[in-house]
Amino acid sequence: MSWRFSLVLAVLLICSGDGQKLRIYNGERALEGEFPFISLILASSSFSSDGSGATGQNMCGGSILSDRIILTAAHCVVRDTAVTDPATSATVDELYNPRNLEVNVGALDITQYEATAKMISPAGIIVHEDYDSVSVANDIAMIILSEDIGLAGTDKISAITLPETADRDTLYADGAAVTVIGWGTTEDGGTSDYLRKLSYTITPKASCKEHYGESILDGMMCTGTQPQKNRADTGDSGGPLFTKKNDKWVQIALVSWGPTAADMTDTSYDVNADVLYYKDWITTHKDSAFTEYVTTLSATSSTKAVVLENLRNYLYKTIKITPATAGKYTKITIKSGTMKPYDYLMIYNGDNPLTNTMLAQLTGTLEEQSYTSTTTKGLTLAIMTGKEGKSDGFTFEYSEVSEVGTKTDLTCTSGYTACKDNFFCLNNQLFCEGEGQCLDGSDEVKANCDSINKSDGSNNTNNNTNNNTDNNNTGNNTDGDNKTDTNNTDANNSSGGDGKGDGSGNVRLYQSLVLCLAPFLIALFV
Repeated sequence: MSWRFSLVLAVLLICSGDGQKLRIYNGERALEGEFPFISLILASSSFSSDGSGATGQNMCGGSILSDRIILTAAHCVVRDTAVTDPATSATVDELYNPRNLEVNVGALDITQYEATAKMISPAGIIVHEDYDSVSVANDIAMIILSEDIGLAGTDKISAITLPETADRDTLYADGAAVTVIGWGTTEDGGTSDYLRKLSYTITPKASCKEHYGESILDGMMCTGTQPQKNRADTGDSGGPLFTKKNDKWVQIALVSWGPTAADMTDTSYDVNADVLYYKDWITTHKDSAFTEYVTTLSATSSTKAVVLENLRNYLYKTIKITPATAGKYTKITIKSGTMKPYDYLMIYNGDNPLTNTMLAQLTGTLEEQSYTSTTTKGLTLAIMTGKEGKSDGFTFEYSEVSEVGTKTDLTCTSGYTACKDNFFCLNNQLFCEGEGQCLDGSDEVKANCDSINKSDGSNNTNNNTNNNTDNNNTGNNTDGDNKTDTNNTDANNSSGGDGKGDGSGNVRLYQSLVLCLAPFLIALFV
């Protein structure tokens, strides 16, 4: 995978041009192995209508906390959509679908092959419950990876250490030295193919508040000195700020927001999420990652029931249900429940929601319905929740059965329509609105939009509507993989965010990267 990562990022950098701002201002190159805890997060934001792959990507940084946990900024995994909530007339914030995300570790020069570099997809996402995309309050999140990084097998990749309470008076003191790293904007406005580093200092809170006023909230801390010519910038978001203690790197904060180059003044500062302030939140969710957010159940011939209630906001949770007996299949029955608008229950045919065929995407009032796998790898339930409140949740039953499933079409909630490749259901408001959201770009093909009622995209409660009767599902196969042509999947995985607003009306926004070499990517992944 690492050779693909190098080539994809090379294309990304070539195509980004001078207008993209993706690395640290006035920094210098990091040394090989100097910062083994850094990760690069990429998110695909739009897709070509001809099915050739991603046409926009966003970039973020992150830090490795353990073999399968990445710490980053909330706005790196939450995005604005073009969906308008009819109840509030506001646009809807939602998590990036993990199928559009990729976490890259062990990289330094992203244009070169590196044996240590790995690309790993998310299995779960946890965003702070009180994250606000306007004020950028509580801008912190964790990504649970779908496989181990392999920290025990290499000294080129390692986890960073979290601070202790006693560090508040020393490592966090006004003027204390910190380092920030990333692939973000540089002083010449060009793009960086190499990880860069910058050493600067913690800004007194009073100075920071003097400049930004009430925009500086609890959990925020500033870095930089006046005039601030050295700083983090777009593309560095989510990346760590850290220092050395007892020969170990300790993460102090993570990059959150600040002025753009156009709005920079001599009294501007970088604003970061204070890791010590959020340490209890980090520790609690890190420790419960594989009991609450990414779990596996074993189905037997005895029917078992599971109740999931009071589903928290800003969450992507997966439950794999595999048959205990070789050669058997998994059956689940959704008994009842309610998912609030823009919260989804997704059911996949197999044990990998990143590649398997989706059988259903449901919201609203859940009526009783059953699904049986067509693969002996079982079924996976994925729950993705949005910004507001908590869903009541639902009850389901599961067991293993001898009869193979027969359902291969995709069930979408009323107001949603399946993408042509059947990878997921898309809100009707997003069809033919200018940016492809389906991986195959089918939502921007006019012929696919003519029969869609775009006003009916408000999450109606009738969720047993099959909106995909004209599409052929190719996922009825024994390995559970979707055999639709998805040769650009690796090129489509990336992560970024849509955080909005700072003290002067600006935030460290992601730049959408236009991939001008789509034909090259097609050739690369076939």
